[in-house]
Amino acid sequence: MPKDPFISIIMPVRNFERTLDKTFEYLMQVDYPRDRMEIVIADGGSSDGTVPLIKITNKDTPLLNS
Repeated sequence: MPKDPFISIIMPVRNFERTLDKTFEYLMQVDYPRDRMEIVIADGGSSDGTVPLIKITNKDTPLLNS
C-alpha cells in the first residue's frame, strides 16, 4: 500500500485571534496521519493577540510551523 503523501496546510492570518482557537480545533480533527502533515501559519502583520496565541499553541501542537 502506498504511503500517504506529506501535506502542508498553509494558513495566512491577520488579526485572527478571535477565531484562531476554533480553527486549530478543526484542524486537529482532520482525518490524516499526523506524521504526514504540517500546518504553516503566515501572519500578515496582526495587531491583536494572534501572534502570541500562535506561539502558545505552537508549544502544545507539534504540527505547527509558524
